[in-house]
Amino acid sequence: MPSWLLRQSSSDEDDALIINSNKEESKETNQEFDLNPMSAPEDVFRVIFSAQASRSVWKSLLSYGIALRNPLFTELAACQREANILSCLCGWLIAVMNDVQHQHFLKQHVLPVTKWNLKDLRELTEIFIRNKWLANLTVGFAIFQTDTPMAFFLKFLHCCLEKYDYAEAQTYLESFKHSVLYKPSKDKMSSINHMAQVFPMVGDISWQEETCQCLIRELLTGLPNISDVVKLLKYLTQYNIISVFTYQPGLNYSQLLQVAEILQKNQLTIPFSSFLVKDRQHLATQVEPLVAEIVNKKLYDDARMLCEFADINHEEITFTEINNEKSKLQKSHCWLSEFIRVNFWKDCLAKFNRYSVSPMRIVQFFQDEINKCNQNNTNMNEQAIMYELCVQSLIDAPDPSGNLYANYINDFSHKMWYCRIMAKVPKVERIVDLHY
Repeated sequence: MPSWLLRQSSSDEDDALIINSNKEESKETNQEFDLNPMSAPEDVFRVIFSAQASRSVWKSLLSYGIALRNPLFTELAACQREANILSCLCGWLIAVMNDVQHQHFLKQHVLPVTKWNLKDLRELTEIFIRNKWLANLTVGFAIFQTDTPMAFFLKFLHCCLEKYDYAEAQTYLESFKHSVLYKPSKDKMSSINHMAQVFPMVGDISWQEETCQCLIRELLTGLPNISDVVKLLKYLTQYNIISVFTYQPGLNYSQLLQVAEILQKNQLTIPFSSFLVKDRQHLATQVEPLVAEIVNKKLYDDARMLCEFADINHEEITFTEINNEKSKLQKSHCWLSEFIRVNFWKDCLAKFNRYSVSPMRIVQFFQDEINKCNQNNTNMNEQAIMYELCVQSLIDAPDPSGNLYANYINDFSHKMWYCRIMAKVPKVERIVDLHY
């Protein structure tokens, strides 16, 4: 394995460090020795002496920490007075990566390590989440970002998803909320550990909030077990975490929790990441087969909830539910009672209104039922009630086409009164066909 070092460039005013060979480094330090990640523990003092002989101790220590994949040197670098904590934190995270990710990240980021920024740090946090290195990520922020929102939030995630210590998770979540809502500024931070020196917070509260939300999205996308998704969302919903994110609204955790519980209850195997996409048309395509499966199980509320989440019209679900209820009643002796039937029609209108079925669909439903009544010679009082329900569904509904509803209301009112009158007339005296 070739040696990796970071050399100081004499032409750079900031003494920036770039990846180079051992030979180049020796020109700056006047010390030449072979460095190997496997022998780094024995080389600690030699590395420190070499760093002290350089023009920038913290930059040299940071360079060695990354090259040797030894986080100790990045921690020592952060303790130097001139150190850039953001660079040291990035360096620590890179140092604890596995070899593949370590090499890949350095090839993708050719800027000097002292010039890495918040965008690079966020990318690193997402890499750690995707690779399930949450414990290491938590330790890194605990070292370099004590009692910042990110540090508390990572501890909460670690306790909730890996340690399964829910009491401790709750404590850290409360600390996270307090650190976001009541922290005056990044320069006036107090340490819960009463340390003599506290590293300054990287970024501002807005960046910390936004990064926490990015981590939540990464976790919800990558968690393989739906029970873990439900668990995480329950905490975020129970403690109203969305109210803490003052700069950006973020995800609707309460709604996502409902979706996750539906998936868990119905043992649906669709990846939860499908519900985090921004393309609503793609989301609808993913959700429609699930809705059909849930409707077949007669779990209509669950099906409607998924439709609402995906912006899919769910009127047909309500009609399917009502038709199934009517079918059950018709198979029993209860359907022979006019009182039962009338109450059923009234319940239908209440359910239509509750689930925002369009007025004209309601009208069509009752007209179809009235036609069936005519075929079965059902009494006129029941038909009058259904016409009255048609009027009720239209009278308070917004009319998108001017007087269209008004005309329907007048027509149905006329038919309602006709049926009421006919219901009072003895059957032998009825006129066979008045073409009403």
